[in-house]
Amino acid sequence: MPFKNKYFYLSLVCLFFVALMNICFSVLTKFIVDTLLEHNISQFYHFVILLVGATLILLIAEYGQQLFRQKYINSMGEYLHEKAIYQLLHLPHDTLGSDYISTISNDIEMIKELYYEAQISLWHGLMSFLFAVIAIFSLDFMTALFILTLSLLPIIIPYVLKSHLSRLQSVISKTKSEYTVQLSDIIEGVVIIKNSFSLAHFKEKLFKKYHAISQDIDAKTRIGSMGNVLIGFSFYATTIMILWIGGYQVLSGAITVGTIVAIYSISTELVHPINLIASSLSDIKSSQDIQQTFLKTEIYEDNLNIQSDFHHIICHDLQYQLNDTKLLDFSKQILQFDKGKHYLITGKNGSGKTTLIELLTKNKEYTQGDILIDNISIQNMSYQKVQSFFAYVPQKPMMFHDTILHNITLYQCYDSEYVLSLLDIFRLKDRFPTLDSLDERFDQKSTLSGGQQQKIALIRALCQKKPILILDESLSAMDEQSSKEIEQYLLSLSHQTIIHISHRSQPEQYDNCIHLY
Repeated sequence: MPFKNKYFYLSLVCLFFVALMNICFSVLTKFIVDTLLEHNISQFYHFVILLVGATLILLIAEYGQQLFRQKYINSMGEYLHEKAIYQLLHLPHDTLGSDYISTISNDIEMIKELYYEAQISLWHGLMSFLFAVIAIFSLDFMTALFILTLSLLPIIIPYVLKSHLSRLQSVISKTKSEYTVQLSDIIEGVVIIKNSFSLAHFKEKLFKKYHAISQDIDAKTRIGSMGNVLIGFSFYATTIMILWIGGYQVLSGAITVGTIVAIYSISTELVHPINLIASSLSDIKSSQDIQQTFLKTEIYEDNLNIQSDFHHIICHDLQYQLNDTKLLDFSKQILQFDKGKHYLITGKNGSGKTTLIELLTKNKEYTQGDILIDNISIQNMSYQKVQSFFAYVPQKPMMFHDTILHNITLYQCYDSEYVLSLLDIFRLKDRFPTLDSLDERFDQKSTLSGGQQQKIALIRALCQKKPILILDESLSAMDEQSSKEIEQYLLSLSHQTIIHISHRSQPEQYDNCIHLY
């Protein structure tokens, strides 16, 4: 989508007529007042009819600009949302951060309001200001000169305050993200929290974060209010200047009463656009950095037909800096995975088993070394390309709130006979005897056990028919007999490369056992 779409330009066309008719309305009042003072009835009715016509055009244009403005803002929100979801689905997992849900829910709405809506408001202010300046100078040059000078004050003030407002807006956005993450943790872990002695701690921690948001907003409001008061001063000063200089001009016979009425009316159309320009520039500046982070991501057409095969994967001198004090060093092990071979990975908790998988699948960026797939570094492959090699089954299966069939197929084309055969092999045929039975929906009330969910996740991975199957404690929720039967079946697949993280598998059944220390 282009940066500005058709709704943006349609909004500008409507705003052009709104601004023009507003000034015409004020200028026509001059002629109406003058004809009244002159008792010119025919001219009075003539200008009243023109005033009614200008009002109708103004109302129609105002309706159009509000309609097209909202369509533009909504379309840009959809565009940003598309970029955010694209990042979520196409970029390495550890580059996104745990507060990414806040980015989607909070930052996009903020950018819509403070950036894109402010753009329309900026153009509204510029058009209104331009027409007002032309009109007021045509009525009386001297009065217009003083008014214009005073009217520059609202533009200068926001630029003085913009750095403070921008910094505070970034702090507010960051604090809101942190609050969302904490709230999400409490909601997901509510049972554990209520079962612990730390309930008060979690509650206090969340309240403190919300209080911090309030304090940041208060700080921004204080600075913004100071700017608004100073800007408001220009309005009162302008009114006084019109009455003083304009009144003197009327008394001296230089201008008519209608002219001073029109000048006063237009001055409101001059001060308001300047305030609008100033506030819009301030809003755009405060949200520009966040908006730019979305525009950095290019969206490419999803290639859903990537077919990947491989002969071997080799890890050279692989290291990953887990935190400031712990380095996971995989360089001491020989990490090579060949096509059709079965590998068992073991090791104590914290030895880096899951991290190694995340490095292989490009969901983490390694600190040192390299991973080569058929002598090509994964750094030179797209994230999507790397994913095409691996079917990943985590310990805790992800079940979507959808039908069981869609959970298995993920909306892709599927071989119904193959699906039914896997259901039989995995002892799920009693629960799902036919394809129609897979229309059962999974939700929070589902009676599927953890072991059954793991079986469905395994069937999902096998249906993807990728060359490498990664199992991360993926049989742990099953009973011992089911676990052994399914493991035996998987190891019977001679064409399937398997990388299995497990504590209870038998090493002798695998081609190679990799123990991480």
